[in-house]
Amino acid sequence: MKITKILVPVDGSANSLRGLEAAASLASKIGSSVILLHSVYEPSRRETGGSQISSERGAEIRKMMDNAEAVLQKAGVQYTKTVISGDVGHSVVRVAHSKKVDMIVIGSRGRGAMREVFFGSTTNYVVHASKVPVLIVK
Repeated sequence: MKITKILVPVDGSANSLRGLEAAASLASKIGSSVILLHSVYEPSRRETGGSQISSERGAEIRKMMDNAEAVLQKAGVQYTKTVISGDVGHSVVRVAHSKKVDMIVIGSRGRGAMREVFFGSTTNYVVHASKVPVLIVK
């Protein structure tokens, strides 16, 4: 199996950063590129009457993505970045399949309010719904 594209979801958490660092190390060793993904959770529009990200939240996302980019640049890895909105787990799987990535590297627990026994709910969803291999970094 040749790994040329790795999807790395980031949310600013320590576990997300560990996943990013593992992906950067792997990508630099095997010559893969990385798709850096942040998915902004949004309740349905029916619940909120619309969709808007506050300027504070936008600045926080930009800073988090800048920090993630710095990790990839330091490792000498080519990357693209994407920020989307929707259900986080579904977004990760949708992007993985649409961009035809070879692997997803994800931290075991992020910022999600729901905590599961071993993995975060997003990681658990991605593991079960993805058609590509998932590397979980603890």
